[in-house]
Amino acid sequence: MRMRRKVLPGVCVLGLVLSGCGGSGSSAPSSGPSTPGPTGASVPPPAGCESSSQQALVAAGLKFDRSCMTVPAHKATTLVLTNNDPGQSHDVAIYRWDSCFAQAARSGSLTPCADPTEGLRYKGNVIAQGQATYHILGFRPGRYAFICVVHPSMHGTFNVA
Repeated sequence: MRMRRKVLPGVCVLGLVLSGCGGSGSSAPSSGPSTPGPTGASVPPPAGCESSSQQALVAAGLKFDRSCMTVPAHKATTLVLTNNDPGQSHDVAIYRWDSCFAQAARSGSLTPCADPTEGLRYKGNVIAQGQATYHILGFRPGRYAFICVVHPSMHGTFNVA
């Protein structure tokens, strides 16, 4: 007598999920207190963008002194913003990479977003001069954007790895 094996559809799907299925490394946002960036945890930080839970950022000449930061996943981060722009106010906000505001900042588009808080994950206080210390709770792995909301042309990549 010959035995036949039955393969349940759920087992096939589980096998595909566990095998990684290839692809671009993108992942759909998941539910929870924070949402991962659209690129998931597979985004390696750029060279010169080492991971640290202590970050510093300087605003001068209507520019940030760096275009990337990498922080450890699920860990609190301290970010010190120094404003060296006399007469200009600055802040730091962190948005999901795929949010309207982050996409508009990266493209230089002046088109307003219907909801400028869509995708907002953190918003620091605006400072006119001196320093501000921001305490940012842990994020899920992924790529986000850090942006000066006052001057959206000031932005960079906030990697969480």
